[in-house]
Amino acid sequence: MDVKKDNLLKTFSKWGRIFKVEADFTVKKIPVGFNLNVFHFTKGGQNGALGNRIPNLNLNRDGKIVIVSSVSGNQKHRKFFPIELNTKYHLVIQQYEENGKIMFQIIINGVVKDYVENTQPLDFDNVK
Repeated sequence: MDVKKDNLLKTFSKWGRIFKVEADFTVKKIPVGFNLNVFHFTKGGQNGALGNRIPNLNLNRDGKIVIVSSVSGNQKHRKFFPIELNTKYHLVIQQYEENGKIMFQIIINGVVKDYVENTQPLDFDNVK
């Protein structure tokens, strides 16, 4: 599907502390001006509170993939990865239980790019 502004695809009545978001995408051009939001799971906002990004994916004008999520009480656990144009990306962003701990992980094209314990995992209602 093509990315379209203000295109709400679904509302989840419950978004648990265990989740997996998986997407395939190809970047054809670097955004000019503002960042391009590809997807944004949120309890209702963009900034300022835990759960406003759980997670979201942006492409920025500096040629980077930006992934932001609420992790360990930080509403903006943010990671940057360089973009290669016309390259197919397979992205996995997940939280899962491992040895009694909740782990947050980002995998791009099969390579773990971020792996950290989420010491304050939360459940959210009505996530868009």
